[in-house]
Amino acid sequence: MEAPEGRETERMAKSAAQSAAETLTYFLRQKDFYLPHVDRCVMPLRNELKALLKDVDGMRGYNESVQLIEVANNIKNVIDSFIFKIAEQRGATSAGLMSYQSTFNSGIKDIPAIEDLGKKIFDLKRRLDEILSNRSQYGIHNIQARGEASTSSNQSQIQREKRAPIVAEAEVFSFEDETRTLVERLIPGDMRRVVISITGIRGTSKTTLAKEVYHHVRKSFGVRFWVNAPQEYLVRDILLACIISICRWRGSMESDSEEDLRRKLSWYLERMRYLVVIDGIWSREAWDGLVTAFPDCENGSRVLLTTHNEEVAKYADTQSTPHKLHILNENESWTLFCKKALLENPSPACLPNLEELGRRMVAKCGGLPLAITVLGGVLSRKEKSVYKWEKVLRSVEWWLHQSEEDAILGILALSYDDLPYYLKPCSLYFGAFLEHSEICVDELIRICIAEGFVQRRGEKEMEDVAEDYVEELISRSMIQVAERKSNGMVKKCWIHDQLRDLAISKAESERFLYVYGNKAPTSSIMADRLAMTSGDISNCISLNSSTAHLRSLLDFSYEGDLRRKLALNTLGGSFKFLRVLHLESGTPLRVPDEIGDLICLR
Repeated sequence: MEAPEGRETERMAKSAAQSAAETLTYFLRQKDFYLPHVDRCVMPLRNELKALLKDVDGMRGYNESVQLIEVANNIKNVIDSFIFKIAEQRGATSAGLMSYQSTFNSGIKDIPAIEDLGKKIFDLKRRLDEILSNRSQYGIHNIQARGEASTSSNQSQIQREKRAPIVAEAEVFSFEDETRTLVERLIPGDMRRVVISITGIRGTSKTTLAKEVYHHVRKSFGVRFWVNAPQEYLVRDILLACIISICRWRGSMESDSEEDLRRKLSWYLERMRYLVVIDGIWSREAWDGLVTAFPDCENGSRVLLTTHNEEVAKYADTQSTPHKLHILNENESWTLFCKKALLENPSPACLPNLEELGRRMVAKCGGLPLAITVLGGVLSRKEKSVYKWEKVLRSVEWWLHQSEEDAILGILALSYDDLPYYLKPCSLYFGAFLEHSEICVDELIRICIAEGFVQRRGEKEMEDVAEDYVEELISRSMIQVAERKSNGMVKKCWIHDQLRDLAISKAESERFLYVYGNKAPTSSIMADRLAMTSGDISNCISLNSSTAHLRSLLDFSYEGDLRRKLALNTLGGSFKFLRVLHLESGTPLRVPDEIGDLICLR
C-alpha cells in the first residue's frame, strides 16, 4: 500500500495549484488594465493549471508533486510582486484599502515591468510543461481529452455529497442521560458555589457534553459565559477572556496585573448568580490562579469544568464528585457507527456483507466517540461495497501501525487523508483558531475565498460553494456545529482539540501554517501563514526577514494591544504580500493609514 504521506503531498500540490490558478484568475479579472501581451502570457498558464486540476487525482509521484508546489508558489510570488511593484511606483501605497484595485483602474503603462512579468510567466509555464510532459510516469494521461469527462465526474460527486444528509455528533451520540444528570446537579440544591467537573480521556466528547448542558441551563443564571482554557493560554489570558465575555470590552486593562484582573472579575460577579464554563483546564496551578476570581456569595452560582486530568477535577471542589465520561461498550460503539456511516439506512441488516468489516474497524476505535464518528464520516462518503470498506480497513490498519502510542491519531489521520484536495487547505486552516473556540462561519468563508481555496462551480456564488465545503466537513465529523441560523445554515462551528492538534501538525510540516504561542520562534518562520494564539505580535514582526513572505496573519491573542497599534505601522514593510489580516481585540482598535500599504490585501 502506498504511504499516505505520498498522497498528502499530492493533495497539497493540488491545493497549491488551485490557489495559483485562483490568483491568476483574480489578476485577469482586473479588466481595466488589460494589455494584449499580458493577457496572452498569463491566460495560457492559468488554463493549463485548471486543466491539470481536472485530472490530477492519479498523480502518485512525490518529486513531481513537490515540483508542482514550488511552481504554484512561484506563480503567486511573481503576480504579487508585480502588483506591489506597480503600486509602489504609482504611489498607490498611500491610497488606502482599495489601492490594489486603483492600481489597475487607471491602467498599467510600465512596459519594463510588464515585459519582466511576461518573461517570468513564460519561464514558469515552461517549467510546468516539463512537469506535465512526464505525466505518463505518474498517472496523468491525456488531460485535455479527458477534461470533459473528469468535470462531469466531479459534478456528479458534488451532487451526491450535497444530497447526503448531515448528521452531527450530538445527533448520532445521545447524551440525554448524561445531560439530565448534570442539569440536576447544576440547577437546584446547594446554595454554595459548586464546582462540577466533567472528566475523561481525550476523545470522550467532554466538550460536546458540556455544550449540551450549557444550552439547557444557561437561562437559569443571571450571568453566564463560556471560556476556553487551552494549555497555551496563560492564566491572565483566561481572566481577560472572562471579563470580555461579561463586559464585551475590557476597558483600559493593558497594564493590569494578574491579581488586578482577578479582583475586577470577582467584583463583576459579586451579588450575581452566575454560571461559568471553563473548557479544558489543564492543571492545579491554573485552577489556583482562577478560583479566587469566582466569589462564593451563597446564591447558587456554579462553575462547570472540563478536564482530562481527574486529579484536577477532584482538587477543584473536594465536596463535588467529578462526572466521569467512560468509553463506549461494544454495542454502543456499533450503534453510533451505524448511525454515522449508514446515513440513508442506519440498520446494518440491509448490508450483511459489511457488518464484519464494520465491526473490525469499530473495534480499533477503542470505544472513543470522536474516533467512531470520524471513521463513520469517512465511510458515509463511500459506496456501500465490500471493496470500498476493505480499502478503508486497510488504511486504518496502516495508520494504526504507524501510530501505536495513540490509536485515535491513526483514525483522525485517515480522515484527513480521505479529504478531497479542495477541502484540504480549508481543514488545515482550523489549526489557526483557538482550541474549542466557536468560529464564525461567515468570517471563515471570507478568509477561504480571499486565500483562493474555494473553486468556482459554474455560475454559483463563491460564498455558496464555501458553505458547501463547511457542510461537507461537518458531515465528515471534521468540525462540529455550534450554532445554526434561522434558515438552517451554519452560523458558528468548532473543532475537537485532537483534530486541531492534527491540523497544526500537518500544516506546520507542509509549511502551510505556523501557530505561535507564548514561546517566541527560535528560527525563521517558513510557513505562508502565521496564527498567534498568545503573546505579543511584535516578537514576530521583529523577525522581518522571515515574515515578509506571509500571505495571512491572524492574531487571536489578548496581549499587547498598545504595542500592536505600533506594530501595525510597520505592516507594509513586514508583510507586503499579506492577503488576510485578522486582529482580535477587547478594545476598539483604530486602523492606521499604513494599512493601505498592504496592496495584496483581500
